[in-house]
Amino acid sequence: HDIGKNIVKMVLENYGFEVIDLGKDVPISMVVETLKKEKIQLAGLSALMTTTVQNMKSTIQAAREAGLDTKFMVGGAVLNEEY
Repeated sequence: HDIGKNIVKMVLENYGFEVIDLGKDVPISMVVETLKKEKIQLAGLSALMTTTVQNMKSTIQAAREAGLDTKFMVGGAVLNEEY
């Protein structure tokens, strides 16, 4: 389910931002590799189910371990103030 991701992408593009859409169910290694290669300043992550929230945390941790200071924007139906 990637409707929310697609809406955010369209809005950002309409405001002139370049968006690289990796799709859904993307391996953490591919996200980190893309962050490095493209020198991404802001990355968006989305979770629809509680089972995928942990992957968001792991992705951010992997980026930090790779020495990246990319900012992350997270969203999705299951997020709350704890995350």
